[in-house]
Amino acid sequence: MGAGSNPGPFVPQSPPGPAGPSGPRAPQSYAPGQEIRRRDFHAPTVNRPGGRPGFNPGPVRDSQVPESRDDLWRMFIATDLSSEAKAALTGTAWKVPEFLRPNVRWSRAEMMHLTLRFLGDTDQDRIDAITECMSEAASRSGKFTLRLDDTGAFPDLRQPKVLWVGIKGEVDRLHMLQARLEGSLERIGVVGEDRRYNPHLTVGRLQREVPPFAAGQIGQAFAHVRLPEPRPDIQVDSLVLYRSRLMVDGPRYEELARAPLG
Repeated sequence: MGAGSNPGPFVPQSPPGPAGPSGPRAPQSYAPGQEIRRRDFHAPTVNRPGGRPGFNPGPVRDSQVPESRDDLWRMFIATDLSSEAKAALTGTAWKVPEFLRPNVRWSRAEMMHLTLRFLGDTDQDRIDAITECMSEAASRSGKFTLRLDDTGAFPDLRQPKVLWVGIKGEVDRLHMLQARLEGSLERIGVVGEDRRYNPHLTVGRLQREVPPFAAGQIGQAFAHVRLPEPRPDIQVDSLVLYRSRLMVDGPRYEELARAPLG
């Protein structure tokens, strides 16, 4: 393809394979900046020949795909980060050796936030009730300050899958706010998460096909990353309900509601 040529809209392709009773479903054409329909998004694929992150290149038949529900939105509740904190977080990527960086999908600054509750696929008609829960929890909590801590990884830095930066400062108040939010959500039937709340700021996720020895090198390098001093503050002054939308060029977050603290 020549320089400056227009590749046209992206169409997820499926390799040849046996057709079902009604044959494979025809792929949907997507242009840059367009949202991907739920029924066309399957297990993410990374660095696979002919693949595109966010698409499963295997044949997909209608009988294998649940019916798309446009009234279901993927949502989460978070608090915003300062520009200084985002700059420090994105800067961690440049402190990892250059030959290792492509093995990680680094988070963009505009995607960074401190999540308090992931809601998942949620009916649109629950937005008002969720907003009331946020306001109830926020009204009982005054503003407070957090600060960036050291680097870490899930499950660990020896064989990391997710790279993150921890939180320090008034963490007890953060846990209290999250517990109040959890209690309010449970009263409207939102089932609580099984795992304990573990606040962290994700800065990158390892690609799916990174070999163990390379993952170990990344973890070792990330363990030695030092954030700038003094560590940037995070002023927690509101709860924000976000919708996560999967676009052809990556996810985007859309603010749906905001509840000030105090």
